[in-house]
Amino acid sequence: MISNGFGRIVFISSYTVKEPSVYLSLADVSRAGIIQLTKVLSRELGKYGITVNTILLGSFETPGAKRTIAKLAKRLGVDFKKVWEEEVIAPTSVKRIGIVEKDLAPLLVFLSSEYSSYITGSIITVDGGVMRTY
Repeated sequence: MISNGFGRIVFISSYTVKEPSVYLSLADVSRAGIIQLTKVLSRELGKYGITVNTILLGSFETPGAKRTIAKLAKRLGVDFKKVWEEEVIAPTSVKRIGIVEKDLAPLLVFLSSEYSSYITGSIITVDGGVMRTY
């Protein structure tokens, strides 16, 4: 990337980095450093035409998300659908989960393009309005 004078680094993490979940505390603590890494790398690499950003995701219907909720439902002794609705859907402002092709992919394409050359060191939240902090 340095020799080409162009590069894009986009980290994907979770909004729970900024607003931790009691159910995901270990994962959230381990993800926290990604914010600092984004800032440090953006400052070091910007002069080479390389941007570095992080996207904090809300819930997207993926096999991993379903596994996590299934484990939580089992641990709580509650039906999967009930946990999915209460912990995933209900907290969002849009009352749905994210759709990769519609809600994430266009942002990734943009951040990977030359049109995002002035966006670096940014933390972008794509969470359907679930995060209450900024």
